[in-house]
Amino acid sequence: MIMVEPNNKRQPDTGPGSGSLYVAADFFVLRAPILPADTLDALAEGSDSLPTETSEAWLANRRAEGRRRLRPLTQSLRVRQAIHVASPSVSASLREMGREVADGARPGSAFLRYLTRMSTRATPHGLFAGVAQGTFASEAKAALEEDPVKLTRTRPDMGWLRAVMREIEAEEESRELLPVCVNDLAYEAGGRLILFRPDSTPGHAGDRAEIRLTRAVVVALRLAARNLTYGQLLAGVAAEFPKVSRQKIRNLIDQLWDSGVILCALQPRRTSPRPDQSLVEQLDKHSVRSEAVKGLADVSRLLAEVDARPGAVDTAVLDKLVASQRALTPGHVGQTYRLDTALAAEVELPQDIATEAAAAAEILMRLGCVSPRPVHIVNYHHRFVEAYGMDSELPLLDVLRSETGIGPPSTYELPPRHLPLPWSHEDTTMSAKRDRALTELVAHSSRHELTEVELTDDWFAGLTVWSPDDPRCAPRTSLDLYLHIAAHSVDAINDGQWRIVLGTFGYNGGLHSVGRFFDLLDDSIIPKMRSHLREEERLQPDAMFAELNYAAPDWFGFNVSIHPDVRKYEVSVNAPPNLAPDRQISLEDILLGANSTNFYLRSASRGKRLVVSQAHALSSMFAPNECRALLEFSGDGFTATTRFDWGVLSDAPALPRLTRGRIVVSPARWTISKRTFASSYASLDEFFHACQEWRVRWRVPRHVYLTDFDNRLLLDLEHPLGVDELLRVVRRCERQAWQRNLTVDEMLPDADGLWLRDRAGRRYHSELTVPLRLGEPHKDLSDDRSRLPESSQGVTRRWMPGGEWVHLKLYSALELHDAIIGGPLLSLLSELKGTGLAEQWFYIRYADPLAHLRLRFRVAAADRAGELLLHCAAWGRRLVEEKWANDLTFASYDREVERYGGSHAIESLENVFFRNSEVSAELVRLAHTRPSEFDMEILCVAAMQNLLDAWGRPPSSDRRSAQALSRLSDANRKRFRQLRPLLCEVLAPGESRPDPRSAAYKTELGPIFSLQYPEVQMAAKSVRRLAECGLLAGSEDRIVESLIHMQANRLLGADGERERNCFGLWGMAQRAIRGRPAKRSQP
Repeated sequence: MIMVEPNNKRQPDTGPGSGSLYVAADFFVLRAPILPADTLDALAEGSDSLPTETSEAWLANRRAEGRRRLRPLTQSLRVRQAIHVASPSVSASLREMGREVADGARPGSAFLRYLTRMSTRATPHGLFAGVAQGTFASEAKAALEEDPVKLTRTRPDMGWLRAVMREIEAEEESRELLPVCVNDLAYEAGGRLILFRPDSTPGHAGDRAEIRLTRAVVVALRLAARNLTYGQLLAGVAAEFPKVSRQKIRNLIDQLWDSGVILCALQPRRTSPRPDQSLVEQLDKHSVRSEAVKGLADVSRLLAEVDARPGAVDTAVLDKLVASQRALTPGHVGQTYRLDTALAAEVELPQDIATEAAAAAEILMRLGCVSPRPVHIVNYHHRFVEAYGMDSELPLLDVLRSETGIGPPSTYELPPRHLPLPWSHEDTTMSAKRDRALTELVAHSSRHELTEVELTDDWFAGLTVWSPDDPRCAPRTSLDLYLHIAAHSVDAINDGQWRIVLGTFGYNGGLHSVGRFFDLLDDSIIPKMRSHLREEERLQPDAMFAELNYAAPDWFGFNVSIHPDVRKYEVSVNAPPNLAPDRQISLEDILLGANSTNFYLRSASRGKRLVVSQAHALSSMFAPNECRALLEFSGDGFTATTRFDWGVLSDAPALPRLTRGRIVVSPARWTISKRTFASSYASLDEFFHACQEWRVRWRVPRHVYLTDFDNRLLLDLEHPLGVDELLRVVRRCERQAWQRNLTVDEMLPDADGLWLRDRAGRRYHSELTVPLRLGEPHKDLSDDRSRLPESSQGVTRRWMPGGEWVHLKLYSALELHDAIIGGPLLSLLSELKGTGLAEQWFYIRYADPLAHLRLRFRVAAADRAGELLLHCAAWGRRLVEEKWANDLTFASYDREVERYGGSHAIESLENVFFRNSEVSAELVRLAHTRPSEFDMEILCVAAMQNLLDAWGRPPSSDRRSAQALSRLSDANRKRFRQLRPLLCEVLAPGESRPDPRSAAYKTELGPIFSLQYPEVQMAAKSVRRLAECGLLAGSEDRIVESLIHMQANRLLGADGERERNCFGLWGMAQRAIRGRPAKRSQP
């Protein structure tokens, strides 16, 4: 077994800094299989080790003897019930399986896999494995009954339940009585009603419906939104159109129904442990009493009968249940019911394990968050900012729809976008660093023949790709960690003789793994879940947290989406609401915004940031775009769920166990590829010998898990039946042309490390799910953007070409931008001033991805807008002809209203853009025409400080220059030492040995900077006054930061590295200036 250390073993620091980021809840979920771990020990009796020679006769005898020993287990009532629930087809052959097992037929192989699943894998499923609630306390206690099944909860498969509803909806008499609603995802565009139907209904998956918005359709939609029944809707439309036949009206409503625009408002509730019962109650309330409804009620009674005898119900009852379900839905294929099991266990574990679990989560985060933001979200963020500007907030639905916005992100499928977004190259610096460290580590383990490598501080630092102060993302505020405890017994745990083995799943979102089982756990679980989430919400007191409640297109997925009400608010999308109307947040109310680093959501009506989550494990990958976006944009800016992976070494033949203190971060691992066994498996015996040679060569232990993400099958590689199972999987890979390799992990904990025992002393495999929440944030998670009580809709957000603003994009090589700004652009401005065409202008540098200058001119008189546009077009065309530029285009000007203070502030800030652009153009001209005298980085630092001075704020108030001091490179420091006498004298005269060139800077800069001083001072006063009156959108700090950033952009371009260097120079200069010796006073 892996050796466990005493309690005084050095606890691992998770990295530079202090204690763990996370705090564990006071509860956890124990997961364990129903059969004890020794169930299959009989297979290996009398074979502690392989003989020197494994002849064909020996192998044949071992296979026959193993099958003979399996035969009694085919008669076990518990085993038969569990297999009957999981696979009726395999169960049907159990009567003959005694012979089939003995003969080695395929059902015997399936039976062995099922037995292995029931005795070694803890993932809850049917009667194979169950759950129990545990508590963290002062010491360990565990009591598991000899019959571990406490109770079962059987409910219909949600796909089958949907099929029942279709049967009811198809009955004309029943449909008349059903309440209706309008599809939340239908929208108007171009005089038509548009709906993409992400529905699993045959023939309806992926359809785009377009219906002309006639007056009759508008009336039908208006009435359908009033909580009417289908029959009342027909009558209401008929009353509006008395001259139209009732059949025509029915045809119209049927068309809206069949297209999914109008839906049945009755659906199974995902917050009910028995959705079928809640559905029967709703149908009865609406007097829907068809044969299908009666059949559904009968099925509900049969489900209750199954649970009346937990784990001991006769299989004939299960057959009767399935037969009743099939009779109700002849067209339904697939499973008809789902069963989960509660364990008869009472478990307490010491608080030390909770503390170590919190440390383990942080370790995973530091080592696993190679890509803190999904690439498709990074690309979408770039596109959003380009289209709408920084800090802009727009209705989420408008943004996601291609008719009104930029369309959905790449990888979204319901519906997909038609034209791909420009793909940003991911920053691979951290992953490359990590891959180098992993390569060195594996080489080290191979050179020294190590099966275990302790992640010392040096190794750990090399593998670290994220830290809590990472500017890219903050640590996620809650998560569920999967882990195993390796300990000989409960007493060993109390003696400190234990280790944590992290699960292959890593960690998931907060409470995702708990919600589905809430009705199987203790009565205290719902209050505990709510308390846990309230502590998470406390970290962001200015945000609203809402549960996403939606009708997934994949009804199979609904089976894992059952959960209790745990949030105070809810966003319901085509699903019956679970909370009161004042706790509902509609899709139309949700705004999508983007700051410089990430997206966020906001409720327009409530003026608060919105965080949308879900307390269950249903993946959002194939959810409707609107629902997936709610979850992904809410999580943007926080670390993603992750697990440890080996990066570029994932397919290495052998990888060592990694540990950090008493935490096993990753078990020893081996890879099987198409080259592992060559062609040595023409027969079972040949493959057995090849497998043993492979084990010797790579030191593979006897017991290993064949691992596929969280699916694990334990194999005994010294027993021919276990090796035969491996061959079965290898041959399947061969048939699939080895699309991916196989992975096997060492068995951890091993047989002697299984601490959970029943009252008879038999050991059980087990796994814990530990909910964790962030203790105290390492950076402020609150929203510093105060919001107007009313929206900024009164201000014009977009100026189209030919309107008040002309927006010209001039595409040119980056190397020519300075020359254009300091030459032809200044000439154009002189022309516009002389002709009186433009009263304001400003510019920024951009790439989309082609480098260009964005030039915006405000027409002096509305009737001259066309003249201004033509003048700018002629100027741009001349630059293209003269090879200054390669293309030009006119575009709308989307004002960044929210970024710059809202509707009351934008005008005064645009005045600052104008004057700052004048200043910047003169500085560019100065550096371009006199490069030997003027350094652009010094000019940029001086301009940023002058902007702050004019605003009335000290240089020390700039956050980015202060932050830059903590991330200075050697090149930064060297550059500052060269520039210090000049830079410090330019910023604040008083250097003891000033650089003589500073005189020229002072002479030139004074008149240039004076151009913007009045407008900047006026804007600062206006912003402060608006803030005092509660009319400022955002904060003064963020506005100033944006102005400083745009100052750098106008001088340096969209070069983030040069901008960061300037902030570093500015920070070092401020520190040097503050450190000057005080001047002596004159006597």
